[in-house]
Amino acid sequence: MKILRSDRKFCYSCMQEHDVDIVEAIDQYKLKGIMTSITFMYAYCSNTDEYWETEEMFKANMAKYKTLKDEE
Repeated sequence: MKILRSDRKFCYSCMQEHDVDIVEAIDQYKLKGIMTSITFMYAYCSNTDEYWETEEMFKANMAKYKTLKDEE
């Protein structure tokens, strides 16, 4: 996990307003029988130790995944 920045916002994980880290995390998927790594962006709540996505993050992450999937 690489921290890109911290934003003060309402956290949907713990349901409180606090500094939420915006991070890049590497997820692994098996495509064509080969393990492939994709870097996605998430919000990270240090109170719950959980990742979550805003709508914009979800759209960007799925676009990356779809691009990689289409290359299969």
